[in-house]
Amino acid sequence: MLAGAQYFATYTLGSPTAVTPLFACLVSPLVLTMPMWLRTARRVDRRECGFVYRYNLSEDRLNHPVAE
Repeated sequence: MLAGAQYFATYTLGSPTAVTPLFACLVSPLVLTMPMWLRTARRVDRRECGFVYRYNLSEDRLNHPVAE
């Protein structure tokens, strides 16, 4: 995403100088939320994280119709 910032700023926004604010808009949320993710990763057991990851990618979950 950061690699496309120059292209997006130049050709979509029409301003090559828009790279700096665009870069700040892409990176600042990551910098602000990093401590939260670090605390969460230290608090949650790895097995629980693996379960959530496998569940979200499982075919059973993807093939079920949306609950009404």
